[in-house]
Order: sequence, then C-alpha cells, then structure tokens
Amino acid sequence: MPSQIGHSLTIIGFEIRDNGSANLLVLDPMFKPSSAVKRLRGTRAVSADPARILKGYRRGADYLQKYKIFEVLKVIMRTSPNVIITGTPGVGKTVHCEQLAQDTGLRHLSINQVAKDRDCFETYDEELETWIVDEDKLLDAVEDEMLQGGLLIDWHACDLFPKSWIDLVVVLRCPSTSLLYDRLSSRGYKETKLQENLDAEIFGVLSEEAREAFDEEIVVELTSEKDDDVEENCTRISNWVSSWRINQNLDTN
Repeated sequence: MPSQIGHSLTIIGFEIRDNGSANLLVLDPMFKPSSAVKRLRGTRAVSADPARILKGYRRGADYLQKYKIFEVLKVIMRTSPNVIITGTPGVGKTVHCEQLAQDTGLRHLSINQVAKDRDCFETYDEELETWIVDEDKLLDAVEDEMLQGGLLIDWHACDLFPKSWIDLVVVLRCPSTSLLYDRLSSRGYKETKLQENLDAEIFGVLSEEAREAFDEEIVVELTSEKDDDVEENCTRISNWVSSWRINQNLDTN
C-alpha cells in the first residue's frame, strides 16, 4: 500500500504485460471514482470525498502526480486514439479534420464549437476580437468524450489538455507567411490580430508549446500549404491511426 504525506492508496489489482512491465489498478479512498473506474468489471469503491479522482489528477495536485495509474486507467478504456490537430489559425486544421474523419472514422471535435455550444467562454478580448476560454469549464465539458477516445481535436492550442488524454499531436505549419496572410485577411482579421498570428507562426510558438506539454515522440509537424499537402498529411495520419488500433488490439489480447 503506497502512501504519501499520510495519504494511502490501495492496490486492488494488477496486470503483468508481455514485456515484463506491470499495470497497477489503484483505489484512492479520498476521491470519488470516475466513470472510467466504475466501468472496470468487478471494481467497487467507496468515496469519502465528493471530489472526482480524474479531475483531481488533472488539476495537478503534487501527490496525485506521483501515481501514474490514473493515466493508465484512462488510457486503457480507449479503443480508438485521440489526435490533436493544432496550429495557427489559417493553416488548415478543419480541412484536415474533416478529411480524416471520413478516412479513419474518428469524430471531428471542434473545440471552438464546443466552447460556443456549452458556454465555456470567460471574457472577450476587445483588442484581438476574440473570446477567452474558461479552461476548467472546457475540460469539464469534454472530459467524458476524451476518455472514450476516437476524437480529432481541432483547436489552435493543445497545452491545456492532460497528457493522458492525447495519443498524437499534429502541428500544422504554413511556412509561406504571404499565403497565411491572405488566408487570414480573407477571414476579415484586423491588423493586430493578423500580425499576432503571423508572428506565432514565424516563431513556431504552437510547436514549442506542444513539445513542452507532451512527450516529443508523439508530436509531429506537417506542412500545410497546398492540396497535395493535405492529401499526403491525411494519408500519413490515417496510417498512424491504423497502426495504433492494431497495436492496442495486440496489447489487449
């Protein structure tokens, strides 16, 4: 029974993998089990606190971060991966997601649309003419869908999502700033907002954020300027999704 600062966790089961590693199933009596835990056959738990276990982990409590089992519990419930398609506005995120949804059967989840539909906005930035998202409210809104998996997550940022929710991060890049300028201008962006996005693309801000937030091996940059780029990128991502599904099936058999 591992403990941390007078707090104990009970091991309720384990799985020995073919490679010799082990997955532990852990019950934390201080937190209410998540729906993912409840779905595990034969798992019963009693809660002494109304806080949710996954929410507590997500918020970054230091002692919870020591127990990676919370990530394992979330990952093993997914039968299809969650893929973030991110990048500066105008690089083609939605085009890629719509094509990939057809090619892979994954569901396109527009975070901007979720924020609108579920009222996850906090304030309005007058200078940049954009709504600021309430990140906690947004995470609560998408948590159940994320745990189920099978999503193409379409948004201009990725660093707010827990690592355990995401299997692949695709950062789309548009090296031609003149092309990106034209795309953003056609959307009616004012000069301040337009220039901020161009600067973000030039300095690779979103790529840096992705690598800081996630393990580097799951982050990939792809060029998105021409129709041929979209086709090639979608083929590459679709192949990755197929491989992920095969590997997951092998791991569970």
